[in-house]
Amino acid sequence: MKKSIYFAGLVILLVSCGLRCKAQTSATGYFMEGYSYRYMMNPALVSEHGFISIPVLGNLQADVNYNFGINQFLFSGDNGNLVTFMHPSISASQVLDNMLDMNDFRQNLNVGILNFGFFVGKSFFNFGINMHQDASFGIPKELFSFLKEGMQSSTGNVYDIRNMNMNAKAYVDIAIGGSTPIFENIRVGGRAKLLLGAASAKLNINQCKIEMSEQNWTVTSDIEATVYGEGVDLSINKDKAPFYVDFGTPSSYGLAGMGFAVDLGATYTPFENMTVSVAVTDLGAMSWNKNATEKIYAKGTATYSGFDNLTSKNMDEELDKQAEALGDQFGKLIEFKEAQPTGNESGKLNTTFTAGLEYGFLQNRLSAGLLYNNTAVEYGSNINDFTISANLRFIKPVQFSASYTFSNYGSGFGAALDIAQVLFIAIDCYSYKLTPQYAPVGKASPSISIGLNIPLNKMKDARRDLKQLGYFGSLIK
Repeated sequence: MKKSIYFAGLVILLVSCGLRCKAQTSATGYFMEGYSYRYMMNPALVSEHGFISIPVLGNLQADVNYNFGINQFLFSGDNGNLVTFMHPSISASQVLDNMLDMNDFRQNLNVGILNFGFFVGKSFFNFGINMHQDASFGIPKELFSFLKEGMQSSTGNVYDIRNMNMNAKAYVDIAIGGSTPIFENIRVGGRAKLLLGAASAKLNINQCKIEMSEQNWTVTSDIEATVYGEGVDLSINKDKAPFYVDFGTPSSYGLAGMGFAVDLGATYTPFENMTVSVAVTDLGAMSWNKNATEKIYAKGTATYSGFDNLTSKNMDEELDKQAEALGDQFGKLIEFKEAQPTGNESGKLNTTFTAGLEYGFLQNRLSAGLLYNNTAVEYGSNINDFTISANLRFIKPVQFSASYTFSNYGSGFGAALDIAQVLFIAIDCYSYKLTPQYAPVGKASPSISIGLNIPLNKMKDARRDLKQLGYFGSLIK
């Protein structure tokens, strides 16, 4: 599984390079009847036609969520030039007063390997194979407080940095689902998903306590890391500083874990042109095999009290000796030891609750939609989104939606375009405040979706009556 470890490492690299860690589809497309993948957000929702995806290109989505902004780390200096938060002209209060206790970054990539759906009467059935890659890290505010403030008092300062984390996983789901009307105005749906875990890695700095005084500095650390992957063989190599960890070479390949999840949804039409919908998706967990798990940890305490007994006679020799001893002492803070896994370990999925309300005008060719999403994540704050959208479908082959999303991870505009259920393009929650390099200034949760599909059969008994649409009806007959 060394190969899968390298993949997990690549995932983390992608995070650091800056590639919404929740839905596998576009929120702006939720109310678009031409969008083939609405059932992934609510399995009771259906599109106008069945479809078969172009392999890999059928449903691609990349998302980012972060609850901080560039404006919290870059500031305008005295001469108008941009400076970092560490610049002496920037006060600690400017940096810390608007910073959350935990600064979260989440990145998600979904690739639809193969998906298709079809109608049998009014019932819709779907099958899919999809690859998922999730990554996240959380940095506590206390770390920035230590970097910015340091020791400000002669009596000393104590910084207790806890729960810093970095996580990444890659898995495939094989899903089958369907939906059907149970009454004239109620439709229910569900999907069952078998999860196949390829690799996962997590690094937790449970504690890094820094005690500073005029006499000495003392640092206490507690770090643990876990890698899941078939064939992994982490080994401690003290000849290689500073982390002493060797990944070795792959010994075998296979599944590192398995899991199961379900999606459940329903829609209700209390009266014509109004639809209420609710769903819960990714309700399940992944179990990682004990035999495909490697754990390491590092704990220790180091103290620095300055260099002693330095005279002109023995300056170089004594300085080298004390520096070496200090390096050995602090090196123990990150000197990893092996730990034995006690059994199979399970990890939660990012379960999402969704509620929607849509009302249509002009024979349902124009509609307004309200959408709420709450995604429970394993680390950090849950993601809460509220989206307002306008949906246009005057010319049937071309549908367009525009939206604005309010989120605790950043707010912004969105737009989606579907052409004949063949091409779909969408961007969600993109901020209009950008740097000259087109990076969002404040919090942002941008999401980009694209898909190429081939339409199949249509559900029997089309919903819309075109008799009174006049000119617009003539365009779509």
